[in-house]
Amino acid sequence: MVQSKWWLALLASIPFVLFHANTFATQRFQSEASTSHADHEHKENKYDEHGHDEEKSHTSEEEDDSHGHEEAAELTLSDQQIRSMDIQAQPIRALDRGAALTLTGEIRFNQYLSASITSKLEGQIQKRHVRLGDHVQQGQVVATLYSPDLANLSSDYMIKYTDLQRLKKLKQNVSRQSIQTLTVEVALQEAKLSAIGVLPKKLRLDFQAGNTQLGQWQLTAPSSGTIIDDQLIIGDWIEPGVAIFQTVDESSLWFDAQLPLKTYLSFEDITAAYLIEQSQTVSLSPVSVLHQVDEKTRTQSIRFSLPNQDHRWHKGMLAKAVIQLKTPNNAWKVPISSVLQDKDGDWFVFVKTSQNTFKQQEIEWLGEESQIAMVRGLSPEDTIVTQGAFTLFAELAKSGFDIHNH
Repeated sequence: MVQSKWWLALLASIPFVLFHANTFATQRFQSEASTSHADHEHKENKYDEHGHDEEKSHTSEEEDDSHGHEEAAELTLSDQQIRSMDIQAQPIRALDRGAALTLTGEIRFNQYLSASITSKLEGQIQKRHVRLGDHVQQGQVVATLYSPDLANLSSDYMIKYTDLQRLKKLKQNVSRQSIQTLTVEVALQEAKLSAIGVLPKKLRLDFQAGNTQLGQWQLTAPSSGTIIDDQLIIGDWIEPGVAIFQTVDESSLWFDAQLPLKTYLSFEDITAAYLIEQSQTVSLSPVSVLHQVDEKTRTQSIRFSLPNQDHRWHKGMLAKAVIQLKTPNNAWKVPISSVLQDKDGDWFVFVKTSQNTFKQQEIEWLGEESQIAMVRGLSPEDTIVTQGAFTLFAELAKSGFDIHNH
């Protein structure tokens, strides 16, 4: 009886539980739907806002990019940036326009005043008369040699010359043709002797005086100068054309001055030139612009004539020279720190266009002298950056400007 009442109570409570469960489920479903709808609206709103921001940002970037290309090679800084970068500018009118180059170079022998002493005949060296470093005069004997060819030529000449003189004395008994033939042969022998430097008259006098050392020949200096090379060895057998001595007149030397890279000069550009020696100067005269580049330095040289009457300058000495130049039209002398070069090899400076704005200005490089550059391409009204140009160049590249846009 008790068990049946328990079951009856349990069955009676089932509808009540189902009713409340259904109500709770309905409320939960409505709550979740409401939450989902709110989240969905929130996401859409968030997407619209984000998308709108991205579009706006993208448009702004395009505008900035377009703006940057319009102002290529120009940079505007604040007063604080200019002070921190230590940017300094100076009007171009205030800079020196004097044109001069200080060049280093090497002293060389003047090849136009040098000579080689060679033998015109094959022979053996018997005696030397000068030594290395001696100063010789033109025509001075420098060596004595013996030549079998000269001995044969001299003896043939003396025989024919003696026969000719004998026939002339006996001309009544000798045909005219025989005298003419012998005269021609004697003249031919005299021409050969003169060509090698032997005087026929002196040879006849030596023969008449009993000097029968035929074949002995004396080498003489063709010009005055100092012996700078000596290859003579007594007893050596020499061939024709082989240099035994070399002489040079050191009263005038050459000074080959090296020009800076990308610097080209002509004689018309030079107004004066002088060599610097402590507190003294020596005037130079331009000779030629060498058309051969130095293999080591890859630079061109200009050659000057250097007077050296007192022989204080010698080959191989290094020296400096100041070259005064005509000022080219529209050329300016600016600090080397103002001039920069881009990756394409173009030279440029920064011109101050307003209080805080600087523009990259391409120029023409003309030369360099002691941290000073000669340039062309600026106007007298320009104010250029004389300090901090490299910092400006780096800042311009960092800002994303097209630094190669000309």
